[in-house]
Amino acid sequence: KFSKRAKGRAAKKSAKGKGKGGKGKEEKAKARAKPKAAPRPEAKAHARPAFAQPAHHSGLTQPQAMRILELPPDRLCDLREEVINKAYRRLALRWHPDRHCNRHKKEEANAKFVELRNAFELMRDFLKAKKPIQDGAL
Repeated sequence: KFSKRAKGRAAKKSAKGKGKGGKGKEEKAKARAKPKAAPRPEAKAHARPAFAQPAHHSGLTQPQAMRILELPPDRLCDLREEVINKAYRRLALRWHPDRHCNRHKKEEANAKFVELRNAFELMRDFLKAKKPIQDGAL
């Protein structure tokens, strides 16, 4: 004879794969399936002209960006990507908000870090725009 507990377990096992109280394989697969994503809207027909400056630079000019990155202003023609990257990394390590514990210093560091990132993006975009001209001049 089986105990009441053993009978209950046996009943549960038999109901797992069958239609008695348990979910079948198809129902389980439907439950696991992810809902389909909505179709994306069509891309806009008009595109930004290639010479337009992106809005994420927050109104910085090139001399201001060079001053923020502590690059010499008279060496604009000699700038390379490596020089800009090196200056950015050096200053990013100094002004990263996670390196400052005091709340006031952290807020100041966060503002400087955002300004630094905007200057770096401006200079990087400037070099990208300048590169095809240099390649075409060869």
